[in-house]
Amino acid sequence: MRHRGPLAPEELAEAAVFAAAGFLLVLLSRLVPLIGIVQVLATVAWGILAARRRTRVVVLGVIAAALVATLAGGVRAAGEVVVAGMYGWPVGRGIAAGWSRWRIVGWTLAVGWSSVAAISVAFFAVFAEARQLLIDQYLAEWRGLRRVLEWVADQPGADAVVESLGGLEAIVAPGDRLAELVPGYWWLFVPAGQLVVSVIYALCTTHICRPVLDRLEHALGEPEPMAPTDDGPAGPVPVDLGHVSLRRGDRTVLRDVDLEVRPGELVVLTGANGAGKSSLLAVLAGMTVPDGSVRRPGAIALGRPGGTAWIGQRPDSQVLGATVADDLRWGCGDVTAIAGALDRVGLAGAERRDTTSLSGGELQRLAIASAVVRRPALLLSDESTSMLDPDGRDALRALLRRIADEGTAVVHVSHLADDRAIADRVVTIDGGRVVAVRDGRAA
Repeated sequence: MRHRGPLAPEELAEAAVFAAAGFLLVLLSRLVPLIGIVQVLATVAWGILAARRRTRVVVLGVIAAALVATLAGGVRAAGEVVVAGMYGWPVGRGIAAGWSRWRIVGWTLAVGWSSVAAISVAFFAVFAEARQLLIDQYLAEWRGLRRVLEWVADQPGADAVVESLGGLEAIVAPGDRLAELVPGYWWLFVPAGQLVVSVIYALCTTHICRPVLDRLEHALGEPEPMAPTDDGPAGPVPVDLGHVSLRRGDRTVLRDVDLEVRPGELVVLTGANGAGKSSLLAVLAGMTVPDGSVRRPGAIALGRPGGTAWIGQRPDSQVLGATVADDLRWGCGDVTAIAGALDRVGLAGAERRDTTSLSGGELQRLAIASAVVRRPALLLSDESTSMLDPDGRDALRALLRRIADEGTAVVHVSHLADDRAIADRVVTIDGGRVVAVRDGRAA
């Protein structure tokens, strides 16, 4: 199922990655002799993105790459990025739809060739000097090719072959005739030449794109189906999962999971690597759509006030501001609320501190402050204590416990035994199944 509504973080990240790849390949195509091959690879990048994501992700990536290309290589480089996107998008969509090779080629010509040919004819019709330069280039290339043919005809042993073809004049006569027609009929020759190139271009792109996409999805899995945007009143808890299962590609990562999370409860999810803990967290965050039932009183409201907040194990990737106060302003402009959030996590009075001066534990507390400043009803923590020193872990455990005691539901993924001691319930997952549920603080 394709996501609807605003772009999700996963889509933005993938658009950025493929924009960088598309731009670099176009830039490389201007620096190496095999321009056509590298340009095809740039088109393959957009084809893969189009096969994996919806059209607006491709459009965003192409725009971003074209803007950077304009700064780095000028208008021509930006145009090459756009052309690669115009050819890559129909190839990717055709592959995603399971079309045959020639149907994809036909669709690519309808989208890519028709647009490029129309733009080219309009451009050369307006700019006479550019048109004359194109005509002169073609005539010079033909004269060079004609000299090569004349040289070949003069080589020993070539006489018989040339005569069997009707003589040198008969061989070069069609080229001479075309050279005479090009100045007056350039508006036919330009799209005709682009049509031939476009067919070859589309065939090569399709041939390369299919196996590359198969390998990529085998390594990373297909994009997870994402929940539709929920714009209603926030109400992520209590949440009740009933017989929830989830597949990624050909793997089942969650199997028949039953779990309830209540307000003010701290649940620790534990299990081996690959057991399904992070996948279950993604279901609770509404970042993926599982099979089974997920019942909540209202919207998940990820990142919205009163909704759901998420923190991970690397706070340096979550902190965006230059100062502590700047980082919290991304989620809230209320000075009083910012001061209250910092006090709540033990960073009172740190508003003016440079975020680069914070320790790992302080960064993680700042990441939590950025989450709790919106006063979420559900806080999801994906191994947020794993990268900290012992003192930092103790402080963060106490903070998570206090947040739960104040009424926020907290679900914390962890391998650490000490983390289980602060939990109301410890849920053990193995092979995508819940295999044990026990009281944490009594264990």
